Amino acid sequence: MEQTDKYLARKLKEGYTYITAHTGCEGTPWNSIEHIEAALSSGAETVEIDIQNDGELLYLSHDPVENPQSRPTLNTCFEMVRPHENVLINCDVKHFGLVGPVLALAKSMGVADRIHFTGQVNNEDAQLLKESGEISGWWNSVFPSADNYCRLREAVAYLNGYNRDRIICVEYHMVNDELLNYVRQNGYNFTVWTVDEDEDLKRMMSLGLVNITTKRPLRALEIRRQLLGY
Repeated sequence: MEQTDKYLARKLKEGYTYITAHTGCEGTPWNSIEHIEAALSSGAETVEIDIQNDGELLYLSHDPVENPQSRPTLNTCFEMVRPHENVLINCDVKHFGLVGPVLALAKSMGVADRIHFTGQVNNEDAQLLKESGEISGWWNSVFPSADNYCRLREAVAYLNGYNRDRIICVEYHMVNDELLNYVRQNGYNFTVWTVDEDEDLKRMMSLGLVNITTKRPLRALEIRRQLLGY
């Protein structure tokens, strides 16, 4: 099956709140092998990792490091997640120009239908994503202050060109009923980060969001079972 067909076949479930294991989940080091292992064993639907590059080497790190060879590679991450066929990968790119290399690696490893992007992007990255015809961008940095109608109108217009999943990624404190109603009226929904406290997890669960990113996926999944029944 072609990658585009695979992506089209992988629809996000309607009325379902996904849980993403934020890097460093369950007390593990950020962007580590231990994080990926903990995320996979937690039952979360998505594993988040931060991506940097040094020339052609794509590695896992929030910030650039002097010795990239000391860091886990994106190749290793894809290898670890690939056997878990129902697990998605949130590729949080940390500077402009990473969409193309990440997408190329994902295609070569057969996981392009399972990734989506957040992070640092520019118009060139967005255009590349649009032309790929495959992957979604849940950008959280195109409009970093998407907390009012003006910003959200701009975000919706911008994202219409390439956001296949019609999702806007925001810090969870930005979400209120008015903004949520506005994006839903325009065919969008929110994914939120980074939600760790029980009361915040419960409040976000009650809103019917597409995704909640948390460093406590085990607790988030427990709360989801209690409140939503799955």
